[in-house]
Amino acid sequence: MKILNLFGLLLGITFSLVACSDDEINGDAEMGGNSGSENTQTSIKPPMEGEGLNLVGSWYGYGPYVASGGNASAYGLVNGIWEFYNDSTYSWIGYNSFGYKYSEKGKWHYSVKNETLTTDSPCGINWKVEEVLESQWVGTLLGAKKGTYTYTRNNIDILPSNIRIVDYKEGGFILKDTLVNYQFNTKEIKCGVCYGTKNNKDISTFKRLYANKIYTDTIYTIYGVQYKKVYNVEINLLEENERYQLCSFIEYNDGNIVYGKIYNAICITPPQNTIYLGEVPDKNKKVYFWATKFMAKNETSTDFTYSEASEYLSQLGKNWRIPSGTNITGVLNKYINYSNEIQILTDEAGRLDYIQSKSKINGNKLCLKLFGPLPVFAGSGSSYMRTDDIWISDIKNTQHCSAILYNSERNSAFQAGDIGFYHRRRDTDCTAKILPMYEVTVAW
Repeated sequence: MKILNLFGLLLGITFSLVACSDDEINGDAEMGGNSGSENTQTSIKPPMEGEGLNLVGSWYGYGPYVASGGNASAYGLVNGIWEFYNDSTYSWIGYNSFGYKYSEKGKWHYSVKNETLTTDSPCGINWKVEEVLESQWVGTLLGAKKGTYTYTRNNIDILPSNIRIVDYKEGGFILKDTLVNYQFNTKEIKCGVCYGTKNNKDISTFKRLYANKIYTDTIYTIYGVQYKKVYNVEINLLEENERYQLCSFIEYNDGNIVYGKIYNAICITPPQNTIYLGEVPDKNKKVYFWATKFMAKNETSTDFTYSEASEYLSQLGKNWRIPSGTNITGVLNKYINYSNEIQILTDEAGRLDYIQSKSKINGNKLCLKLFGPLPVFAGSGSSYMRTDDIWISDIKNTQHCSAILYNSERNSAFQAGDIGFYHRRRDTDCTAKILPMYEVTVAW
């Protein structure tokens, strides 16, 4: 891949060429919402259909328990929770009398002809369904264990979540919302975002924009990978600096509407040549836009002393500043996808030139020029690509350095150290580059 040429000024200051063009709006996510003044009401059906939907839900009753290291065919029966989802998958968690847990996941299917509920459980759990009511169903086990048992429904609501702005644009927002417990949904629904001005007190009069697609978003948490059902909607044609109320909703065919929590947003226009990585507003209701180009003194020099950095930054105007270590650790380490979206880019001569990483939230890409390669440690077959040194505002707290490690054997990159891309300078006599950030209030 050759270097991507960049041009233009950032508020009158010349920057060196380090940004990446991006044809995508989202990375892990897909875009699937209506926008602007459109009002297409798209109905979204659950993945399943037919009588099997009557068994979708969370049910309390008997299921298998297999002791650790035991044979699945020698299971016992214990109380627990069966969850049958509308995508034909299930989960089971049961506890024995000593509090030990056994769990499993798999596929399930209901045969109308045979009136049987079958699973691919390693224990061979299948039922002849005797009766299905709204609040319970009765089934007779067909495997090694015999008996007829009643399973009682746990009531679970399908709800919109708290609306999230995942990107800002001139005259509008790109929004995402998660459908809470959508895996239990059995009805045809419409969902989307409604919005009104700050003085509008009646949410039923807000303008509605409907999503035309629900998709699976992958979320990485300390508890492992989670898969959430989400949708995107884009709002256009809003007024600059106007205050708006945003709210997600679920609309049923009977006219019932369930609203999420109202979020108070300000319509802002991002500065040119900046990207937003998707972080939530901080305690001061601000977010940050990162310059896609390093500041430069002239066409050939991009290195500043720390005193020069502050002086040159002031030329950008209000709200621009040098990022702090907290900004870097709190934003980049949390929202940048280090695991599989890092790319090493080469110049026209095929030499390693840039390292590029993508936001988990909106797919916007951040690029930094490489300094390496250098060995990770003596005798190592791998190497690391250190980015150009960049100033941070809390210059007195610079005892740590960091880099992106690149494993030449595995052709993969991963994060090391405490501040992601950025390599901190250790003293003020050195020169480094400035990648400024723009902070702006986005909520009220």
